[in-house]
Amino acid sequence: MVLGACSFNAYFSLFCLANAQQPKLFVGMILILIFAEALALYGLIVGIILSSRAGQSRAE
Repeated sequence: MVLGACSFNAYFSLFCLANAQQPKLFVGMILILIFAEALALYGLIVGIILSSRAGQSRAE
């Protein structure tokens, strides 16, 4: 669920960037692209951590 939410947000921001075709805003669009991809990578890392802990019990 975490991975899906982060991936959707990254996809949505990339979709918005693709629709904004103004050459004056190129640097700003690249920065938004970098932050969107960082969000997707963060979601991937959190998803991997959560799936690796799924079989473990907390009480030891």
